[in-house]
Amino acid sequence: LRGELHLRLKFYEPNEANRKVFGVPLNDVLVVGGKLHRIPPMALSLIEEIRRRGLIVEGIGRISGNAKKIEALKIAFDKDESVDLSSVDIHVVCGLLKLYLRELPEPLIPSDIYEELVQVIRTKPDKVQDITVILHRLPRANKDLLRQLLFLFDEIQQHQDINKMTPANISTVFAPNLMRKVSEMNAEVNSHFNLNST
Repeated sequence: LRGELHLRLKFYEPNEANRKVFGVPLNDVLVVGGKLHRIPPMALSLIEEIRRRGLIVEGIGRISGNAKKIEALKIAFDKDESVDLSSVDIHVVCGLLKLYLRELPEPLIPSDIYEELVQVIRTKPDKVQDITVILHRLPRANKDLLRQLLFLFDEIQQHQDINKMTPANISTVFAPNLMRKVSEMNAEVNSHFNLNST
């Protein structure tokens, strides 16, 4: 008995009630307007705004934005409202990005990958190569977003004479939003954190 099987694949958007972007798995927010994105559009818009206005701002990422304004922006994005970031305080924009990363159901760098990274940083002489191999095992969505973040961190540290954000400062500020167990990372691990590892 022979026959044919026809499959029709269709990207769909969640209904209005379920369009939240905060606290939602990465893969669930990649389809917007019927188009599949590699990076959540909201997260990418925040990264691009920081890149556009925040690279030479002293304490970018370290200075806290207004909590009420961050919460208001979060609600606006979760309601799929149009948001003009160009007029938003850049520390609020950066704070919203950190909040988004912190509220992911699973950290951008999962605990098993985190444990391997810590072990490599503590024990391996060729850290960059080993870290790269480990990070390549991340899920595609995680890897794509992490790559954009590392590009941003590298751009920030290139202006450290102005913004006072050294690689160590950037690691201290952003790592807890990427890895849940980062509080266990000792001084040795932090000092070897390499922003250009991927």
